[in-house]
Amino acid sequence: MTGTHGPLNAFLDLRQMPVAHAQLGPLAGLRLAVKDIYDVAGYRTGCGNLQKFAESHAASRTAPAVQ
Repeated sequence: MTGTHGPLNAFLDLRQMPVAHAQLGPLAGLRLAVKDIYDVAGYRTGCGNLQKFAESHAASRTAPAVQ
């Protein structure tokens, strides 16, 4: 993974994820950032902690707050 957006590397460039009904809502076509405290299916959650991230496994489900 590559950090982006300045010296803080506050964002990670990850692959685009297909989202059900993404072409229908008011946010259609817009990018979305999800804070690293929420599980997203297929991704590891690190809560901003590199050690926790390294030790975690990919989430099996996406948190309701992100859905």
